[in-house]
Amino acid sequence: MHASLRLSNTSKLADPLKTLAISAANGSIEDLAKLHSLIPDLPEAQLRFFIPALYANLNTQEIPALRRQLDTKLSDSGRNHLKCHSRVEGII
Repeated sequence: MHASLRLSNTSKLADPLKTLAISAANGSIEDLAKLHSLIPDLPEAQLRFFIPALYANLNTQEIPALRRQLDTKLSDSGRNHLKCHSRVEGII
């Protein structure tokens, strides 16, 4: 895991932002929503310390399956493109 994703990075935030970020990382949907609403108004220097809280709420277990689906769709799309291209060439 990249160092920027470690939950310990939230310790660099001042309270009550630190408490909010840790609570959001631990699954509080209410605090995650609060955090999301605060992000646009926070200084850029602090934003990186919220990354662990946001990352903790991602469902990364499904990423391999989603990649396979995307690869399949892209592959199907490529085949469809070739079919269309060959049909157009046949007309011309």
